[in-house]
Amino acid sequence: MKPLSRRTRFIYLAVSITAFLFTVPVAVFYASGYRFNGLSFVETGGVYVSVPLSDASVFINGKEEGVSSLFTRSFYTDNLIAGTYAVQVSREGYYPWVKKLTVEARIVTDVFAFLVPQSTLIREIEIREGDTASTTRAVSKNEYNTFVKAFARKIVSAPTQGGMATSTPVDTRAGAELYIEDGNLIVRWMKDPQSVPSSFCIKPSSCVQEFFIEKGRETTTHAQFFAGGVVYSTKESGIFLAENDVRPVPLVVPLYSRPGAQFRIVNGALIVKDGSAFYDISGF
Repeated sequence: MKPLSRRTRFIYLAVSITAFLFTVPVAVFYASGYRFNGLSFVETGGVYVSVPLSDASVFINGKEEGVSSLFTRSFYTDNLIAGTYAVQVSREGYYPWVKKLTVEARIVTDVFAFLVPQSTLIREIEIREGDTASTTRAVSKNEYNTFVKAFARKIVSAPTQGGMATSTPVDTRAGAELYIEDGNLIVRWMKDPQSVPSSFCIKPSSCVQEFFIEKGRETTTHAQFFAGGVVYSTKESGIFLAENDVRPVPLVVPLYSRPGAQFRIVNGALIVKDGSAFYDISGF
């Protein structure tokens, strides 16, 4: 084999140097979170999805990112160009959960999937010993009396006009408080604004201190944090479980569709009072 001529070696060297000078900046850009889009490089962000249950499928813009398991409950997708993405989590027997998330450059947008079963168990509570039918829950007289006392206590009522300084929260959890004002249900962040959770952020760079969970459509009568969301009752339609997140579109599902029904959280259980009867709603 003849040795390469000086001219050929020079051409190879020039091509190699040119390729090196071109690929190094590209590699640096990619390592820094930039991606080529059209005619230029753009910065990218990511989405971090937490899932509370196994066997749930996670999709971003219709593309499956994975299925949750006992050991895998979170999914991170990076290199996303800034924009709006549809995140969906589906699990058999549960309401589909869909969230429109805004991805911003060099920021990870995190979200917790709010999964609610399509079927819950509603049982009437009775004072009885021994086995009962599947539609009833047997309790002792003492336990039954705890339910009676829970509903006998007057719940906090907010003034028809007022703000954060005069209203009294109906429930508090981890820095967030629930308020009922003019029949509307509001959740407020009461700690340092710098520590506001992502559920209060319309997009990573734009967060709020409060937002409505129920506004205008019906008259809220009571609310409490429950099952990862907020359970509330309205005068017109009954009892609902709502997602506690400002980003569209919050999931709201009916739990007990009877106008005038009341509820309390008693020892971690959701207890409903409809007329003179008590019911236990479980299966969350």
